[in-house]
Amino acid sequence: SLSPAPEFLVSTTPESGDTIVIVDISNPRPDSVVWDFPPGTTIVDTSMFAPAIIPADTGSFTISMHAWYGDCEVILTRMISIEPFDSLDAQIWNANAIDSLILYPNPNNGTFTVHVELQSQQNFVILIIDELGNERGRTQISDADQWTGQMSVLNPVPGNYILRVVAEFDSEEIIFIISQ
Repeated sequence: SLSPAPEFLVSTTPESGDTIVIVDISNPRPDSVVWDFPPGTTIVDTSMFAPAIIPADTGSFTISMHAWYGDCEVILTRMISIEPFDSLDAQIWNANAIDSLILYPNPNNGTFTVHVELQSQQNFVILIIDELGNERGRTQISDADQWTGQMSVLNPVPGNYILRVVAEFDSEEIIFIISQ
């Protein structure tokens, strides 16, 4: 028979101060698991199959999983990278994100209304991009937390287009259709 292969999942984008949950996804599940974390790590939850930790510092470090199948120990070690906290990263809790982006009607004939709401006042640009990646329209907005206006594609050709909003801390896009 095949040797058991321990496996675990962990967040791919943890930042300094984040609580990280490590989840055992081994198949078959081990009888028991012992974890090795770097010195200084705060262990928030000691669950054998899903411990929660807070790393002591940024940078790269290893986590080792010692999976026990009867008297047999199998070890899996992974490198984890913790990034510095970025207060400008767009998140709901720091009010830097785009709340909503609405385009109507969709499909349209090349003229449509756009409504953008942001969580805080900032500068942003609204771009219209065709199927080939060519910019077909642009509107710049300064110091606003929302904007509603009509936009048009010059010489519209039926097809798929992208409406992209690029704000100071976030971006979002919608695919829309021009039909005639």
